[in-house]
Amino acid sequence: MALFGFEQPLGWLAFLSFIPLILLYIVRPKEKEIEVPSLMFFMKSKTSHAKQSFFQKLVKNWLFLLQLLILLLLSLYLLEPYTTLGGSILTENAILLVDTSASTQAHNNEVFEAIITEAKENLGKTNTIIIISNTPRTVLKKATKREATKYLNKLKPTDSRSSIGEAINLAEKHVTGKKDKIIVLSDFLSTSTVNVQTAKKTLEDKGITVLFRPIILEEVKNIGIVGLDVSKEKTIISVKNYNNEAQKATLIIGNKEKKLVIDAKSTQTTTIETPQKPTTLTLIEKDDFLPDNEAYITFPQVKKVKVLLISDSPSTYLQTALTAATNIQLDVTGSSSYISGYDIYIIGAVRELRTSLTNKLQESVEQGASVIIYMQENSAAINYGKLLPFTLGGIRGESVVTIEHLTKFTKDITFGSVKRYYATTTLEGISIAKAEEGVIVTLTPQGQGNIVYYGILEDQSDFKFSPSYPIFWTNLIKYLAQATDINDVNIPTGTIISLPTKKEISTPSRTITTDIIIFEEKGIYKSEDQIYAASLMSELESNLNAKTALTKNTEKKTTTAALRYSLTTPIILLLFLLLFIELLTTKSRGEI
Repeated sequence: MALFGFEQPLGWLAFLSFIPLILLYIVRPKEKEIEVPSLMFFMKSKTSHAKQSFFQKLVKNWLFLLQLLILLLLSLYLLEPYTTLGGSILTENAILLVDTSASTQAHNNEVFEAIITEAKENLGKTNTIIIISNTPRTVLKKATKREATKYLNKLKPTDSRSSIGEAINLAEKHVTGKKDKIIVLSDFLSTSTVNVQTAKKTLEDKGITVLFRPIILEEVKNIGIVGLDVSKEKTIISVKNYNNEAQKATLIIGNKEKKLVIDAKSTQTTTIETPQKPTTLTLIEKDDFLPDNEAYITFPQVKKVKVLLISDSPSTYLQTALTAATNIQLDVTGSSSYISGYDIYIIGAVRELRTSLTNKLQESVEQGASVIIYMQENSAAINYGKLLPFTLGGIRGESVVTIEHLTKFTKDITFGSVKRYYATTTLEGISIAKAEEGVIVTLTPQGQGNIVYYGILEDQSDFKFSPSYPIFWTNLIKYLAQATDINDVNIPTGTIISLPTKKEISTPSRTITTDIIIFEEKGIYKSEDQIYAASLMSELESNLNAKTALTKNTEKKTTTAALRYSLTTPIILLLFLLLFIELLTTKSRGEI
C-alpha cells in the first residue's frame, strides 16, 4: 500500500506555473555599458570586486530557488496530499446493522455477545447504528467510535423477531457517499418479508457497499411455544418440537399442569379456557433457547361506553341493537337538551337542531367524542351545521349498497339495498359504503374525535331486520370508543402501539412514561387503564436450525483501510514562512 497519495489529481496542472518563473529568469534584460566620468569605482581591488560579483549572483540564485520552492508547495497544496503512516480505520462512516432479535439469545446469549464483539471491531471514524428487530430503527447517528462503543456496551437482546431485509433498506437512507459502508452483523435467521440477498443486491447495484458479518450457530436443541389463538372463551396453544427426536414436555398454565409428547419436527396444540386475569404459560424443560419457553395471556380491561341518543322519536330497532350489546350504556334525550360527558352522540329523528346544540356537539368532537348522524326522511330540512361533512342532494331511487372501505365494523356485514336515499356531493372523509349516486356510510375524523354519517333511511331498507344490523352497530360503537378486543391485548413481541397521550407504563423490566409502547420484551405490560401480554409466538424466529438467509460462501471482505493524515496544513504553514523570508530578502535588497 502506498504511504503517500493525492486527493485531487488535477492539481498536477499547477506545476505548469514553473514555466513562467523559469522564463522570467532566462529572458532577462541585457546589461548596458555606461560611461562614468570618474575612475573612483575602478580603484577598488579586484578581490573585493570578485567577492561582490559572486555574492550578488549567489543572492539572485538563492531568491530564484526560494520562489521555485514556493510554487512547488502551492502546487502540492492543490493536490491535497496525504500520508497513510500511523494506523488504520474502517471508513469515514460505518452504518452498522446490529441484530438484537430473540434468536441471538441462543446458547445463553452467546450469539448476541459475538455480534457485539464483531460490531466493535468494525467501528469507523463516525458510526450510525440500526437495530435489527421486528421494526428496525436507527438508534445512533454519526457517532464517534467512543460513543458507539459506549452504546454497544449497554445494548441488550430483545424478544422480538428479525426483519433483516427491512433494516438493509433503512440503512440506505444514511448513506452519504461512496466511501460509506453498510455492515450487517447477524445470525441471518430472518423473519423478514423482504429477501435479504435481494435487498443487498439492490444497494450494491447503486454502488453502495454492503458487507455481511455472519455469526454461525451451532446445533440448537429447542422446544417452544410458537402460537396463541386467544378468544374470550378459549385459547389454543401451539408447542413445537424442533429436535430430531420425539420429546416430552410439561406445560405449566397458571397453577395447572399439562403433559405433552411431541413428535420430532412436529407441532402439538392444546386448548384451555381463557383465563380472566394475566397468566403465564411455561415450558419447564430447559433448552438452548429460552425466549419461547414462556408465553403470556391477559384479558382486556373493559369499560362501559356511554352513548347518548338525541331524538324526538327514537328508533326502536336502534335502541334494541344497542341495549342488547354488553358494555354499552345507552341514554336517550330530546333535541332540546345537551348532556355532556358521553363518548358517543347519535343524532336520530329530530324536528330541528338548535345552533347552540350543534356547536356543543362540535366542541365535544374536537375534544375526542364521536357524533353519528342517523339520517331521516326530513334530514334535508335539518341544519346539522359543521357536523355534516358534505352537501345533501335530492332523494334517489332504489340502489344496492356496496362496501368501499373494509373496517372492523363493516367486516362480514351485508347492507343489502335501499329503496330511497339521499344523493351526496363534495364528500369529505372516508367513504365506507355507497349507493349509485351517494355515500351511505362515511367516517370523517375531526379534532380528536370522529363524525359518522349513516345514510340508510330506516323505513326505506330491510337492513334493520338483518342479523348484520346489531353486529354493525355494536362494532361501530366499539370502534369509535376504541374499545379493546381480546386480540388487541394479546400480541406478539415487536408490536408497536401508539397511545393518545403519554402514560406511565410498567414493562417486564422497568417503568416508563411514553405515548408509544414498543413490546420488545416478552411479559406483562400495565398502564393505568389496560394490561397487555406480549409473547414471541414466532415459528420462524424459534427455528434456530433453519437455513440462514445467506448463500453458502459469504465473502468476508476487509472493512479496514489506511488512516489518512492530510498534509495540507503543514504545507500552508511552510508557505507562509517562505513568503515571509522572501519578503525580508526583497526588502534587504532595496527592491521594496
